Amino acid sequence: MSALSLKLLGGFSASSLGGKAVEISGKKNQALLAYLVLNPGRKFTREKLVSLLWSERGEAQARASLRQVLAALRHDLGQSASTLSADSDSVAVEPQIITTDVAAFERLARSDAVADLREATRLYEGDLLDGIAVRDSAFEEWLAAERSRLRETAIDCLTRLLEQQTGPEAIATGQRLLALDPLRERSHRALMRSYAAESQRDLALRQYRACRDLLRKELQVEPSRETEALRREIEAGGEPTATSRAREISETEHRPALPLPDRPSIAVLPFQNLSGDPEQAYFADGLTEDLITDLSTVPGLFVIARNSSFAYKGTAVDVRQIARELGVQYVLEGSARRAASRVRINVQLIDALGGGHLWVDRFDRDLVDIFAVQDEVVAKIVEALAGRLTAAGLRERYRPASPEAYDLCVRGRAQWVHSVDAGVTARPLFERAIELDPNYSEAYRYLATGHCMSWLHMGGPMHPFRERAVSLARKAVDLDPNDSGAHWMLALIILYERLWDESEREFQLALRLNPNDADAWSNLSDLKVMEGKGAEAVDCCQKALRLNPRPSSSYYWDLGQAYYAAGNHEAAVKALRHESTYRTSSRRILAAALAQTGRLEEAQLEARLFLVNNPHFRLGHWIETQPFRDLAMKNKFIEGYRMAGLPE
Repeated sequence: MSALSLKLLGGFSASSLGGKAVEISGKKNQALLAYLVLNPGRKFTREKLVSLLWSERGEAQARASLRQVLAALRHDLGQSASTLSADSDSVAVEPQIITTDVAAFERLARSDAVADLREATRLYEGDLLDGIAVRDSAFEEWLAAERSRLRETAIDCLTRLLEQQTGPEAIATGQRLLALDPLRERSHRALMRSYAAESQRDLALRQYRACRDLLRKELQVEPSRETEALRREIEAGGEPTATSRAREISETEHRPALPLPDRPSIAVLPFQNLSGDPEQAYFADGLTEDLITDLSTVPGLFVIARNSSFAYKGTAVDVRQIARELGVQYVLEGSARRAASRVRINVQLIDALGGGHLWVDRFDRDLVDIFAVQDEVVAKIVEALAGRLTAAGLRERYRPASPEAYDLCVRGRAQWVHSVDAGVTARPLFERAIELDPNYSEAYRYLATGHCMSWLHMGGPMHPFRERAVSLARKAVDLDPNDSGAHWMLALIILYERLWDESEREFQLALRLNPNDADAWSNLSDLKVMEGKGAEAVDCCQKALRLNPRPSSSYYWDLGQAYYAAGNHEAAVKALRHESTYRTSSRRILAAALAQTGRLEEAQLEARLFLVNNPHFRLGHWIETQPFRDLAMKNKFIEGYRMAGLPE
């Protein structure tokens, strides 16, 4: 039960359990409390907090300021002061007794339900801590990054909501979307279509003119061909909704049939959660993920990656269509019901091309037997697809001695699925799992990943996060040498230590252990780029995309980077304009690729749009941090960035 509730979107306010306002005096007091609350359960050293809010003061004065703020917070919190814990070394807040609109917003924004999306957009009343000005560069940089991340989430949420709306509701959502993202032409086009669908052509054309004038003023460019084509359709009195929307759809959304591999191929669909409790969905998802992992390591099988299988979660798509779109012959479906200490699992293996069930079974066991059930399911699938001999030779993976440790790890994995940010904040779950089972390799691996992402993608300091990530990844490999994920995560981290040869060995070992590991193939491309082997990088990305046809945005980022390294700049542009990655920081590579094709105006526009969300990017810092082994490749990227106009 919450003892304190904070509203952080659009300003700052606090209230107690009974709804009574809690006055937190002072901007730095509010800033510190918000920072702690947005990292629930995480202990921060006093040095970290001092460097965040008083980085320009002397150490003694800064520490005294922190003590004063903590004392003031305890006083202002009153009966809710128990939410704040501090000792001589660290400060934290209790996650179980505090709620925020940010947490609710992010949870709802992950849903596809219209009601959840509406509620998420209602909660997003403005920028994080709007009106809170703390004159310290370290805090302002953190706040700018968090504001950008949450604004992007709100834009994505509004975009998905708009796709399911019509009439005045769609117009209202489109207007709000533009208020958040006025330079996004796609949002202008969506609003133009909404006006036109309501027979308000004059407003649609007025919106076009507003878009054109804004682009000219802010970016010194003209509207795109798509926007001009939509304007002409509206001026001609046509119905633009269906035709112009079709142009917006990425080519990959048409999902042509993929060819079958030359070996038995299977996709494991997300198991249905029949527990009657939506909060138990993570357990069914975790069971599915474990089965995918176990099957992926079987020699002679082709196994679709988790991300692509889970793209069909909650849909009513026929298994034959799924098999056709993913390019597999067999599909595994199932359900899980967890109640107290019991679990019931139903499984069916379907020949999606030939028709019929190859195998159906039901397991009703104690929860402590979940690993035995997983092993039995995998063995029966392998026997059906590859023969009894292969099934008899299955390699065992480490199973944690503590069911609670497994549960914590599955919960943490579920957060990784939603976003890198959520995965990083899941670190306490993996830390607790390790406390319960110090030999749990997978928990070490995910903890290493969290530390890696903190500095690689979230703007955190490289030190000591990178050193900690290396240590944890090496520990994971030592504990379970058969964990392919641990090997490629170590390979990725030590690449940035410039240990190129060791990184190559770890990647290759990961792929020998699990040739179906799409993430390993995709990340291996990064090493190939750094070594100047662009063609090999492209080959790695293509293998990754075949195993994961419906991947996360990072795959197209890697593919675009690989094409750029290989000198195929047009292919790089196409990959980096894929909807899933276009609005991420991969935009800088897109800018370089456009510049290399001679399309300098487009390149400079993309560079300016990249800097909107990455205002602190400097080429000199980027050069220092990138582990290029090949000098010519390094210079190729530098040349492209300079041609696009990225700042030195």
